[in-house]
Amino acid sequence: MPANKKQKIKGSVRGIYTDTVFIIFAAAAVIAVPLRMFQLMRIVDPLTGFFTDKTSITVPMLYAVLAASCIVMPAFSYVCGTMPKAKAPASPDTGIGAASLIMAAAMIGDIVTQVISLASAYNESYGTVVRFIQETKSVPVVFQMLFALLSCVFFVMYALSYLRGTQDYLKVSPISAAPVAWLMCRMIHRFVRAISFINVSEVLLELFMIVFLMLFFLSFARINTNVEARGRSWSIMGMGFPAALLCLVCFIPRVAVRLTGGATVNGSPIEVADLACAVFIIVYIVTALGKKNNPYAVRKKPDVQPQGIYPMHPSGAPFNAPAGDSAAPKTEEIRPAAPAAPGAPYASREELEEMQKRQRDEEAFRIAAEFSDGRLSTQDAWAEAIKRYTED
Repeated sequence: MPANKKQKIKGSVRGIYTDTVFIIFAAAAVIAVPLRMFQLMRIVDPLTGFFTDKTSITVPMLYAVLAASCIVMPAFSYVCGTMPKAKAPASPDTGIGAASLIMAAAMIGDIVTQVISLASAYNESYGTVVRFIQETKSVPVVFQMLFALLSCVFFVMYALSYLRGTQDYLKVSPISAAPVAWLMCRMIHRFVRAISFINVSEVLLELFMIVFLMLFFLSFARINTNVEARGRSWSIMGMGFPAALLCLVCFIPRVAVRLTGGATVNGSPIEVADLACAVFIIVYIVTALGKKNNPYAVRKKPDVQPQGIYPMHPSGAPFNAPAGDSAAPKTEEIRPAAPAAPGAPYASREELEEMQKRQRDEEAFRIAAEFSDGRLSTQDAWAEAIKRYTED
């Protein structure tokens, strides 16, 4: 009984579209980014990260906007009844290819930044590099660089696949989970710092940003590896937009502070990877859940003819009038339209999924029959099966 109730809640509101969640994301970003920018410039101590004026109205306003949006966006995504099937976007796609190259460059930039940070902190008193890493608690940073390198490899393959119109990234799909491990190392590195996570608002925002990024890239990896990918579309949007929002809140105000001659909070530098993640998430969601890959993304209005008017034939005559008489009287009432055929845009989500399942089963039986008759070799049968199921 609880399972049935859960199924009824998920995807039960057909009046919520993917662009509804995008509008919430855009509105929250327009409000939250300037608020955080004001705080960093006026009421945040760059040395400690504490608020110098805790009575400022911007403090509860920022937290209220972020909390409300990060709750509403996942909730709306979960009940959205116009969510498409979870699958990789159609290839080729220049937008995803370019966004993936940006992510790959950001991973290289993160590695360079961490190397420079470690090199600047090292001195001969530590002796060996291993001792230096142990005493400075830099083990998470080392693993962070390793997983950033693996993530870079994956995003390069992902970019080339979408720019060329191939699916070569499937060869390295297991390392699509590398961004999740990279984010886990970032989180561990922040936990080993001896600070107050409640008072230092920068670290608090970073932690929530990393959590939502991990949830997004976990669903992203599931879709690319096709491991429990069914029903992951809602989490791609519901976790992706909050992650992108927090990335922008962490990145843009820091850049604005530096451009105006101010200083960022100690221990919370400008990280280009945050902006790259936001760009990739927005491009991926808009592409994967937009009108190119989502038949429900465009709000279609039913074709309604005025009462008492005939629908027109291409010849110019009314359908119910004689073929050669274009001036026939238009007084006969129009007959009700026939119900939509199965698979039409107005079919329910359950009917559409059932139809897709039947089509997959029929395709599987066809491939098996051709293989048993000798018309397909083993290699060709596997290639055909993989092609059909990745297209679905």
